[in-house]
Amino acid sequence: MSQFRFLFKQVVKARKNLVLLLIGFLIISGVYFYNKQQILNVRQYHQINLRMLEYAVEDLSEDTTICIENLKQKVDLSKRILSEEDMNLIYDCSIRSINLDLEEGIGNKPKLLMEKEYLRHLKTNQLEYDSYTHPISAISFTYWIMTDHLVFLVILSLIFILSRQFTFKYKNQVNIFKFISPKKNNFHLEIVLGVVMGLMILFIMMLFSFILSYYFEGLGSFLYPFLIEDEFIMIAQLIGPSFIVIFVLIMIVVIILYVLAMVFKDRNKVLMVALGLFLVALNIL
Repeated sequence: MSQFRFLFKQVVKARKNLVLLLIGFLIISGVYFYNKQQILNVRQYHQINLRMLEYAVEDLSEDTTICIENLKQKVDLSKRILSEEDMNLIYDCSIRSINLDLEEGIGNKPKLLMEKEYLRHLKTNQLEYDSYTHPISAISFTYWIMTDHLVFLVILSLIFILSRQFTFKYKNQVNIFKFISPKKNNFHLEIVLGVVMGLMILFIMMLFSFILSYYFEGLGSFLYPFLIEDEFIMIAQLIGPSFIVIFVLIMIVVIILYVLAMVFKDRNKVLMVALGLFLVALNIL
């Protein structure tokens, strides 16, 4: 156990590792404020759409074959969406507007149906609006960024940290630890260390994501759904399986890095090969 503490302190005290965390925090902040901008753009879209509908109603003559009544309804619904404060009324107006688009065959039908289903879920569970593609409330944003971005940030961090940690014991292609403690096998200790470091990085970044989004938009709810293979599933049902998958992925990455360190016994070579494998995996995904 004392050897594990020594290895752990060695990783934690390295200042370069803190730089990786700071870079992660900057990326998370950038992603969060980008998401907030997308929510603002949705409101701007409704405002522009309202003006276009108003112009369309003015330009249409009474004998046109286009249904003026539907356009007038859309104008009224858009005004209510922009002015109402009661979320239930906003959801009702939005769903009615989508229904009108579906009746007229306007827009992407599968996308409209998904948006309609999402709005119904929000209304049924009495939830404030939060985009499922660019969430900003604390719980939704933290889960979303964990599965979409933090996994890759954690893997990259592990590549840089463990490529050094797993190879520093090799001097001139020889494992000097064998001379210090020839009877001890450090394999399990170093694998555990790598997994612990991966989970620590993940949870620190998740905590930062949660605090940042909570400060600006509040807690949110585990009832918010995410789109998984054309089906909306609540975060409460997704979070457990997601953690298990990420844990297994971290363990696999750590083992691969350890094997690469045993084969190449050089940090730069391990770093280059690991980054190459990471890029190949990204292209496959």
